[in-house]
Amino acid sequence: MEAKRSAPRSWMPHLKLAGGPRSQRLPRGQASSPSALLSDSPPRSKLRDLLGLLVVLAFAASYLQLGLVPWHQRPASTRVNDGSEPTFFAFHIDPYGTTSEDFHLYVVRAKRIMERGWTDSPLTSSLERGHNYTSPLQVLLGMVATTTDGRPLPYSIFISCVYGCAWGILFLAARKFLPARIPTETIVLALLMAMLFEAVQYMFIRPEQAYRSWPALRNMRMSTFAWTAPLMLSGILAVTSLWLNRNRFRLACVVTGVVMLALAAADNWSFAMVWMCSVLVWSTLAARWAWDRYQRRADLAGAWRGVASLAAVLVLSFAVQKLLTAGISGDAMLRSGFGPAWRHEHSDLGTLTDTARNWLLPYGLVVLVLIGLVPLLRCFRGQSVGPTRWFVEWRLGPDQTWHFAAIGITCTLAMVAISMALSFGGFEPYVRFQFYWRVDPCLLFMLLLGVFELVRGIVVEVGRPFGRWRLRWGMVMTVALVGLFVYHQIRIQRFVRQNASRDYFLTKDQEALRPWLAQFDREHPRYTLATASPELNYLCAYWTHADLLLPSGFPYHTLATNADIEHQAVDLLRLYNTSPDAWRKFTTMLPGIHFTEHWRKSRIEAAGIGYMYHLFHRGLTLNSDSHPDWRQGLVDAMASELGDDLRAPGAKPDVLLIDQVSRALGQPDLKGYTLGIRAGGLEAWVLDKYKIDSPSTEPLVELAFAGKDSSASSKKGTPDAAVESERREQRTRPRRFAWRARSRRG
Repeated sequence: MEAKRSAPRSWMPHLKLAGGPRSQRLPRGQASSPSALLSDSPPRSKLRDLLGLLVVLAFAASYLQLGLVPWHQRPASTRVNDGSEPTFFAFHIDPYGTTSEDFHLYVVRAKRIMERGWTDSPLTSSLERGHNYTSPLQVLLGMVATTTDGRPLPYSIFISCVYGCAWGILFLAARKFLPARIPTETIVLALLMAMLFEAVQYMFIRPEQAYRSWPALRNMRMSTFAWTAPLMLSGILAVTSLWLNRNRFRLACVVTGVVMLALAAADNWSFAMVWMCSVLVWSTLAARWAWDRYQRRADLAGAWRGVASLAAVLVLSFAVQKLLTAGISGDAMLRSGFGPAWRHEHSDLGTLTDTARNWLLPYGLVVLVLIGLVPLLRCFRGQSVGPTRWFVEWRLGPDQTWHFAAIGITCTLAMVAISMALSFGGFEPYVRFQFYWRVDPCLLFMLLLGVFELVRGIVVEVGRPFGRWRLRWGMVMTVALVGLFVYHQIRIQRFVRQNASRDYFLTKDQEALRPWLAQFDREHPRYTLATASPELNYLCAYWTHADLLLPSGFPYHTLATNADIEHQAVDLLRLYNTSPDAWRKFTTMLPGIHFTEHWRKSRIEAAGIGYMYHLFHRGLTLNSDSHPDWRQGLVDAMASELGDDLRAPGAKPDVLLIDQVSRALGQPDLKGYTLGIRAGGLEAWVLDKYKIDSPSTEPLVELAFAGKDSSASSKKGTPDAAVESERREQRTRPRRFAWRARSRRG
């Protein structure tokens, strides 16, 4: 005899519905509520789910259009980055917070770990103290990205695969853990809109306000946000489903645990969101279990196992996250924006005040009100009392009516709880934006699902009198998906034609330097390289195996103390004969100018504004009671060290690069060096011991700066006839590497 399947059991207190179940039809002559019509949803089928997954993958595959950048690239004479080969691996490309940081912070780290292992200082071996195992999954993805070398077509395939996997996992999780009554097409449209627009406010801004990037803001960040945001939302859907369906407790715990372990190995911000949401869900389940036990209700054994299982998942994931990030402490934590130094930060208004000012009042409150308003509207019922009168009553719906609002409120409470917990240890106020960016797509997804379900009930009710000619919800969603797909293609094309075709290049001087460095790198696997330019430093970190003398203070790049970074940076500046006055002038902050955007006008000024950021990362903004105006204090301290003549000079590097940034700081002593290559205003000098035949040993007289720099228009002199003749000859003959064979004598 076939056993009857029990209905899913709810963990939330049952909200009894006066007048029967919500799916019960009203008598003829009474108006059904929109929520009562949700039982008319099309039956679920594997074919519908498969088609929904294919639609999601089609949207992800649209990013193959990024491979068309070579077909749309603008003439080199009209570009600041005037190279000939487009690339996604460059330093000065917009938007900086996604594509540029992806390259010089994360891809460079992955490339160096491939070559040097899990050292805590992959760029500069002199600062090594041990190992740093933070974000290994992120490193693995970066290693895959390095195989593309930033070329548009391979990199577009990489991007499409990342989006396809992340969005596909989110779709499967939503289909599995959201109520079965929600049509597949509704989930697909809500998911894609949430991942592409990212927040409600970004649905109403011009593309130019976000550098025409698409998705709207942070979701192009391949290192973390593009794929960890969907994973984060998948984990939140899984753990919050425990409120409604106890029969899937084991599956929900397994999915939540796997998601949290993956995020612990990739993105600490997203991990914190899922972990705190899980804590809130576990608290409600544990409280319900305790209350049921107090009431001596039956069936408590299964509830106890479920609560204990979720608690074990929370403890295990937290332990893994702590183990992976154990190396980041002390000054590295300060540069991350955490630690006691950030207590009593002058710009911090407090967790609640700052959240209200920067997130709640501008748009967050509107989203939360809308999320709560949708289930309230579904609880209003109207029925006819007479031929001309209507009676409206409000009745609480079942648990599922409030499910979307509960998830949105849980995400918001988790964000506030994390901020308040971090405030006890001290952290930079800007860190809160990391959580704003992650809670926004969650709220948008929940809001869209609630609105679509409300509209679906109205559409079904309005179309009921038309019988077979009524407007079907599947047709409405199909038209909406087609419209979104067309807009999706337009936004990608705009980005390719107006951004990537203009900025995603190196300069022609950098393109000439790369093969020369590659050849030298093959001949000499272990050597030191010095450059005063952060841009060249990151490029050389990706191109070569060299040990770089310019440190990078990003915590994933070094766990050294701030004093060690300061001393090494001063040694490098002394190598370029930088005077205290030149250093202070170089690092002077320009009002209203940010280095991530100013490079189009002046690479020198952009480098000077952002120099301390690359040396000390988030410490740039530290201004607390214990560390007043920390940035300016460090600038003055380094200037004092530069003026100390008693300090012994450091060892000379094997390769010394000179460009427009280094010339703004000073001119190094080139005694004992041979000119290896001169490309415009970019020079590479090599120690004499390497026996390199230089194409030119004449001193550089004319400063031919790479890119359109404001200082390039003022020439310091006129090259003599010999230098000009030699340059003309170099332009007409093909480039080659004049290496002296070791076997050749005399």
